[in-house]
Amino acid sequence: MSEKLIDAVTIRLSHEDHEALRRLADVDGMGVSELLRSLIESHIAAKRRQYEALHEALGSTKTNTV
Repeated sequence: MSEKLIDAVTIRLSHEDHEALRRLADVDGMGVSELLRSLIESHIAAKRRQYEALHEALGSTKTNTV
């Protein structure tokens, strides 16, 4: 990730969820923050593809793009 990270988001998790995220991050060789950024980027990309497919199928809409 080459862009400068300047915004922060705080979330509250159960201890169990935090431990699960930490274990997943460890398996992938990254920190929890990096894992969360990756998951968020993947989700945004999936929603963008979904929007673009609907746009292609149905034509222009008056909603904001993702």
